[in-house]
Amino acid sequence: MTNSEHLVELYGTAPLTFLDIVTQKMAEKDSIRSFTSNVGAGGLLFPIDGSAVFTIENIEYMLERGKILHVGPDLAIESQITSDRPFEYAVIHFKLSCDISDQFPLFYKHFLLQTSESIKLAKKVQQLQQNFLIPGALSYLQSKVLFLKILEELIIITEKNARTGSTI
Repeated sequence: MTNSEHLVELYGTAPLTFLDIVTQKMAEKDSIRSFTSNVGAGGLLFPIDGSAVFTIENIEYMLERGKILHVGPDLAIESQITSDRPFEYAVIHFKLSCDISDQFPLFYKHFLLQTSESIKLAKKVQQLQQNFLIPGALSYLQSKVLFLKILEELIIITEKNARTGSTI
C-alpha cells in the first residue's frame, strides 16, 4: 500500500469521531513554544496566517497556508514562528471511536499534507470554526458533517496528488 492509500484508508474508513476545533495565535517571533498533543486524540493543524516551524520527534515541518499537519495523540511538539506576522492556526481534534489502533497505525503518527492552498478546504475549516461556536445538538451534528467533508476534501486532494506525482 502506498502512503496515499494508507491516508485514504485512515480518513475514509477509520471510525473517526470529531471532538472539537480550536484556534490558536502565536505572536512572538523567534519564541519557542513547547506543548503536547492531546492524549487519545489526533489533530489536523491548518495554518491560517503567517508561518512557523513545528518539530515533532526531531522532524521539522514548515507550516504555512497550503500545508496541513496531522499529529497523532500524546506527542511532544515545539513550535517557532518564522514570519514577521503572528502565526494563526486551527486544530481539529478527533479520535478513533473504538480501540482498533493496530488497524490504523497512521492515526498515531505525524506527517505533512500538501494542499496547495485549497480555497474549498479553507472555507470548510472556516465554516467549522464558526459553526462549532454555536451551542446545541443540531450545531454539533452540523460540525460533525463539516468534519467529514473536510476529510473528504483531504482524500480528494491526496488522490489527485498521487495521480500527478506530488508528495503527500
